[in-house]
Amino acid sequence: MRALITFGSLFYGVRVFTGAFMLIYMMNQGLTLAEVGYIKAFQSILMMILDVPLNLFSDKGFRKISLVLAAIFEAVWLCLMGAADSFSMFMAAEFFNAVALTLIAGTYNASLVESARLKNISAKESLAKSNHYNHLSMFIFSLIGISLVNLIDASILFYISALSMAVTSVVAMYSIDNLDFQTNNKKKKILTINYKEILIIVHNYKPLFILLILVNIIFNILAQFWQVLFNKGDNIPAIELGVTFSFLLLTQSIASYTTRHLPRRFSVILANICFIIIAYLIYCPIYSQFASYCVAIILSFFAIRILLIELESSMHELINDSIRATTDSVVSLFNRVALLGLFPLIGYGIDMSGAMILSLLVLIIPILSSLLLFYEKFKALKIKRI
Repeated sequence: MRALITFGSLFYGVRVFTGAFMLIYMMNQGLTLAEVGYIKAFQSILMMILDVPLNLFSDKGFRKISLVLAAIFEAVWLCLMGAADSFSMFMAAEFFNAVALTLIAGTYNASLVESARLKNISAKESLAKSNHYNHLSMFIFSLIGISLVNLIDASILFYISALSMAVTSVVAMYSIDNLDFQTNNKKKKILTINYKEILIIVHNYKPLFILLILVNIIFNILAQFWQVLFNKGDNIPAIELGVTFSFLLLTQSIASYTTRHLPRRFSVILANICFIIIAYLIYCPIYSQFASYCVAIILSFFAIRILLIELESSMHELINDSIRATTDSVVSLFNRVALLGLFPLIGYGIDMSGAMILSLLVLIIPILSSLLLFYEKFKALKIKRI
């Protein structure tokens, strides 16, 4: 499990090294915001198409090769980003990014839970520990990237990232154990999906899957639009937003560490307390609007990360290794389809009514978590391996 966490920390850290200035770099290369939007839409559609097939490939006994390929494809993406100077080249680069993210999305968590299970470590502890180190790594790499962007040409930083990701693929190839836990699956057809087993689990634990999907959707909306909360007439320098981004990653690392050492019930209570503080800060700013919004955003990511770890670990406790990555990809597919329609609607809502719509979305979570986690008496969170 240690090798997997090391790989995850390197993978996510290296890819976020250029994340703080990615948009600015693409626009400096001649792209418009509309073209950037088309590229991201292409990424989303491609990931929706590939999500289930690639994770099914992983479930059929190809965990390790999926992780190695993810790092290789990500290295190619970073290299092409450094060389790109036109819309078509950025589109070509995004193809490799989409494949890499799809390969690692379900496979990494599935591999982590399986490896931990063999050592009698719970899904919650393994996922929380991984999230802690992954976000800590992303915090460090993003700060380094922000500090270097004004000293070194951005394209060179992409090449450095590509080389680092290539090294990460070698690390995965030689340090990660063979994660072929499902040897019997190789006797089955590669593209055979056990829909019945997945549907039974989803049907028996509907509250869990509904809440997981909704919290994921809200998290992705906040991750996309959180900068809007600072747009209140103040001229906030881009460097401050970059530093805030880095501290959001650190906050999620702390949240993961906290969740790992708290019982599930206390984790949920802590998250809901954070949401109450968030509501107060948004509607009754203290000291200054900028400071209040900074604290509110940081607490939002802290609380949502706690809930996501609790929900994801609960889901993994319910499912077998043979459908682990595929089930994860099905949940992810629902998220992507919903976000494809919600992103434009949220953008339109922000244009019409301001960023307050984001605070309303955040406040939906404690209501849902209270109803589904407390009043249902954690029915959806009981471990029942099928």
